Amino acid sequence: MQKEWQLNDFSKLTNRERFFQQSCYNKEIQMLEKEDSCLVEIFNTSNPSKVWQVWATITSISDNTYTGFLDDDEYLESPLIPAFFKELDAIEFTQNHIKCIIDKSATKPKWFYKECWVSSLAIDNWKIGYMKKYEPLKENKLLRKSDSGWCFYEGSEDLDFLRNPRNFLRAELGALLKIDEGLEEILNNPDYDYCQKHGIEWHVGSGNVGFED
Repeated sequence: MQKEWQLNDFSKLTNRERFFQQSCYNKEIQMLEKEDSCLVEIFNTSNPSKVWQVWATITSISDNTYTGFLDDDEYLESPLIPAFFKELDAIEFTQNHIKCIIDKSATKPKWFYKECWVSSLAIDNWKIGYMKKYEPLKENKLLRKSDSGWCFYEGSEDLDFLRNPRNFLRAELGALLKIDEGLEEILNNPDYDYCQKHGIEWHVGSGNVGFED
């Protein structure tokens, strides 16, 4: 009998997506210990479009394999969650299955795990030169991730690039701090709607504006 569920393997991402994920989380993943928590994705094998994200707390580590339990009581009690989740006494996963981790060394702000759009050019050049906040997407409670409304650009994208949705990836706001730590001060201020970098300084403001020449 086929298993009802399967863990999402992030090693099957495109080269660019995998590079971005590993650059952002590789160091933290290497330092995982017992009682640390990781976000994993589980999908329905008969309907792969049905995906759930849930926190797993590590109880043991052996040969790069983590064993843990689903540590997300409020989420698991939801009537929208399939019954097989409640039957999982333990779950095994590897580094390839980890989408995100909780950094217990510091208290993260509420926006840290919210998602955003990021230009592939910003990732390729490891540079953010412009960011703009749009109307956030409607929250998907099953995916556990709320949209921040932010979109990050390298700054030299032309119109043809911007019109192609394949040139943009989803990422967590906290991951963008790996590219530019200066973003933290900006993201902590809910009044900012757009920011453009000039040299090493960010020019910030609110309102509907476009790129400067």
